[in-house]
Amino acid sequence: MKKLNEVKRIIKKEQLLVFKDKMNFSKSLRIRILVCFLFRNFRYYQYKLMKSFRMFNFYSNQKGHYFKKIYWGRKYGKYSLKLHCQINCSNVGEGFFFEHPNIVINKSAIIGNDLHCIGNNCIGSTDKGAPVIGNNVFLGFGAIVIGDVKIADNVKIGAGAIITKDILEPGSIVVGNNRIIKR
Repeated sequence: MKKLNEVKRIIKKEQLLVFKDKMNFSKSLRIRILVCFLFRNFRYYQYKLMKSFRMFNFYSNQKGHYFKKIYWGRKYGKYSLKLHCQINCSNVGEGFFFEHPNIVINKSAIIGNDLHCIGNNCIGSTDKGAPVIGNNVFLGFGAIVIGDVKIADNVKIGAGAIITKDILEPGSIVVGNNRIIKR
C-alpha cells in the first residue's frame, strides 16, 4: 500500500508532465499553473483530474478517512465529466499522461509506468480478461486495446489501431489491426 508522500511525489511528477513544454512564456511552474487557472485551460483541468484521481485511489484503500474519500471522489467525478475521461482503474502506474480528453480505462486493466495517450483511447476488457500494459507505452489517437492482451515495454501503437492480440516484443511499432511493422 502506498504512503501519502509517495502519492504526492507521483502527483508532482504528473504535474511536471502536464505543464512542461506547453507554454514557453515562463520558466516558473507556478506561473504556468496560474495562467492555466486564470484562462481555464485544458492543462489545468487535466492536472486537477489526475490529482483527484490519485488522491481518491489513495483514500479509497485506507481505513477511515470517509470524508476525504467523499471529497476527492466528488472532485474526481467533476473533472471526469468535464474532460470525458473515465479512469476506473486503480492499477495505473506513475507518469500517466494524456494529450486530449475522451479516455476510457477499464477497472480491471493493469497499466505500467509512463503511459502516454494522445486521446480518444479505450482500454477495455472482455469476458476473457483485461489488458496488461507495460512501461513506457505510447497510444496514438483513437487506439483501442481490448481483451486479455499483454503489451510489452516501449511499444508504440499507432492512431486508430485496434489491438486484440498480445504484443510481446519490446520496442515494437503497431498499426492497424494487430499489425506489427517493426520489431
